[in-house]
Amino acid sequence: MNELSWMLYFADVLPSIGVTLFFTPLIIGIVLSVSMFGTYLDGYTDANKAIRVATKRVSPFLVMFFVMGLLIPSQKTIYMIVGSQVTEEAIASETGKRVLDAVNRKLDEYISKE
Repeated sequence: MNELSWMLYFADVLPSIGVTLFFTPLIIGIVLSVSMFGTYLDGYTDANKAIRVATKRVSPFLVMFFVMGLLIPSQKTIYMIVGSQVTEEAIASETGKRVLDAVNRKLDEYISKE
């Protein structure tokens, strides 16, 4: 597989990963609830202290997954990025430069006739 094939593959896969990461905090919230109960059973007789300890354990993961879920671009954006990269590579190639020169010459001829 070439680089373009990998980009198209990731364009298809990343949005589903983003959705998963976005909803992971909900699952972590459930885990936090269970963790609070477990912390309470571990000997923390004060419920507020049990909540604070459990929150400190889970909060970094909660924030990390939520932010990662938000930062993954949509499939449309990924396709636009792939298209812009392919276009840039095509224009930077020798053939692309020759085509660009030919188009510019024709445009100059057209403009000079008017």
